[in-house]
Amino acid sequence: MKAVSRMGGEFRKKFHRVAAWGVICAGLTLYAQQDPAHTQAKGDTPAPLRATAVLEYLGPLSKPTASRLLPIAVFDGEGYQPGGLYLAQPAPLAVEAGTEYELEQAGTPKGLYAVNAAERLNGSWIGIGRWEPLIVPAKPRLHASRTPPKVVKEVDPNRPHFAVDKSSRNEPAGQTKGGQTTPTDTSATTAKSAPPPVDPERPTLRRRPEGKKVSKESEGAGSPVTSTSDLDPDRPHLRRGVPANLEKIDQPSKLEGDPANMQQVVAISDASKSEPHAWGYTWADPGDAKKMQTAMEQIAQKLIAPPGPGPAPVSQKSTRSTAAHRRKTAAKTAPAQPLPMFTNEVFRAYELSYGGGSTLVFTAQVGDGGPATKYVALIAQPDFYGNPRVLFKQVTRGDQLDVTPRMRLVDAADTDGDKQAELIFELRSSRDRQFAIYRVAGGVAEQAFVSGSMP
Repeated sequence: MKAVSRMGGEFRKKFHRVAAWGVICAGLTLYAQQDPAHTQAKGDTPAPLRATAVLEYLGPLSKPTASRLLPIAVFDGEGYQPGGLYLAQPAPLAVEAGTEYELEQAGTPKGLYAVNAAERLNGSWIGIGRWEPLIVPAKPRLHASRTPPKVVKEVDPNRPHFAVDKSSRNEPAGQTKGGQTTPTDTSATTAKSAPPPVDPERPTLRRRPEGKKVSKESEGAGSPVTSTSDLDPDRPHLRRGVPANLEKIDQPSKLEGDPANMQQVVAISDASKSEPHAWGYTWADPGDAKKMQTAMEQIAQKLIAPPGPGPAPVSQKSTRSTAAHRRKTAAKTAPAQPLPMFTNEVFRAYELSYGGGSTLVFTAQVGDGGPATKYVALIAQPDFYGNPRVLFKQVTRGDQLDVTPRMRLVDAADTDGDKQAELIFELRSSRDRQFAIYRVAGGVAEQAFVSGSMP
């Protein structure tokens, strides 16, 4: 019995030691999971961030009279994050002062937009800055070869040549044949080659320091609310430009509401450099674009057109089966309803992936914008026979925009850095608007992200 009790005591001691070590290991694991420094191992580089925004402007893009940047989403390597909320301190990262965006139209760069300040408008953050031209990389200079070529001359003794007076070779330099000396310009040449002495009292112009681009008119311009200066040193950043908060900015005050002449362009900010790629589809025959647009119009007209009355009932007065009587008593069909005429029609064709074929987008409306106005949006791809196959369709009315918003195409852009473009739409209701990213793959068009309410 003593041996059994001794063995039981040793087993309990070992059990308590194992249990204690288990509790310690569990605590260390939990601490490691909660410790942000442990989530990223030393030497590991975080996934590059890629921000997508929409720049709204008035006037020409190269010199807008007013502009504002609306942040849509930030892709962190795993998914989309709201651009108006991501890493806000208090301004979000997407509109932090000094962030630089590249403006694109169907993937083609059209300039840069430097964010100089952030402003809160109707509860949403917007970026304020100015347009800048693209920086064209300088061409590399050609260097001389280390082994210059050598020219080898072959002397032909039988080649004819002019006679040379051997007596003139023995005369010293500076003397003519008659023994007269000729003046030399050695002293004059030396005097010309020597640089003049620098006058210490010579006035000089004022040199502009490197990196300073502040003009007098911009010094007097008021600057909106900028992001906080006490930033986290470990805070990630997007593509950085020149942080010149005092530069002249395009004031967004003229963009209040929905001006009729307001234009939109996609803006992308990425810390990593990538080669630009045009997402516009190139038709083999320009006539194919018109045929495809006509086919998309016909599909949209059938979706919007009101349903017509059915066929008239067949007369039952007589059951004679003669051919002449059947022609007289055949069912009479009501005349076809006229197809609606579209306004604000937009038709675009994109190649969203390398060699992936065309993706067609069609948006239009029927009406003057009142409650009875109908809006239609289509996303399609050609089938085997060249006819558009609809992947996504949406029809709504002016009095139903709060339930089903109107879709307006902005453009196509690579929003997640996977070398494939997505479609960006503006979803406008009667009270506010949002921006949505649609991904087209495998013959399916689905919504990948939708932003919050925008001004």
